[in-house]
Amino acid sequence: MTVVEGTSKKDLLETLDKKSVFLPSVMQEFIKISSLLDGKNLSKEQIVGLLNEATLQEYNLQRQRNDPDAMFTSPEYKKESFTDNVYEKIGRATEPKSIYSYTEPSTLQMLAGLMGAQAYYNKRKDELVYPNEILTNKQIKDNPELASKISREDEAHEYMHRGFKESPIRKPTVENPFHRKYVRGTTEDDEHLYIYAKSSPERLDEYRQKFYPNVDKDDFYSHLNKIIKRIDEKRAKIAQDQLQDMLNNF
Repeated sequence: MTVVEGTSKKDLLETLDKKSVFLPSVMQEFIKISSLLDGKNLSKEQIVGLLNEATLQEYNLQRQRNDPDAMFTSPEYKKESFTDNVYEKIGRATEPKSIYSYTEPSTLQMLAGLMGAQAYYNKRKDELVYPNEILTNKQIKDNPELASKISREDEAHEYMHRGFKESPIRKPTVENPFHRKYVRGTTEDDEHLYIYAKSSPERLDEYRQKFYPNVDKDDFYSHLNKIIKRIDEKRAKIAQDQLQDMLNNF
């Protein structure tokens, strides 16, 4: 979006408030709060960045509506899997209700502050949010191949969360040594650990040190292997059959 030089922060915020419908739900709520606070928790640079995101998403939706060659699917929707995992394939078998692949560094910073992550999947809204590869390349200037790989891993990670939503696990989980209690189904911690191990195995120890610094390394991997074995062995055939049914009916 082209912003006229000298446009006041107040005018930009009013425009953003109108265009916020084209942004992820968590951003929409944040902008509502910002409007009530007269934009005190948003810099002018962040407002312009969000306006750029909203304009891009509006354009993508127009392409989706007007391009019969694309079968009216979002240009951001990719059916091809990055991993060979059945849950990613299930997550990609149909198009999510909303997909946002953002491009502004300021958006990444805001999401990291609001969500504690640069990508996420909202199961209730069927909303997928992840950074565009261009953005990731800007963040890792000296290694574009690594940047591209991390971008695809993040995207695969969120599609796998969608796959879990579509194919829920009903068996009781193993005892979680991090919380010391039995729960029914797969806990969010177990789901996330499994997905991270499958989508980003080379970054797994970095993840362990960041999020489980007080857990013994051997205990961590012992527990993780139990999660992977239980999910892969007890659900593999059911998930594969479900995937085939989805592909046959899509």
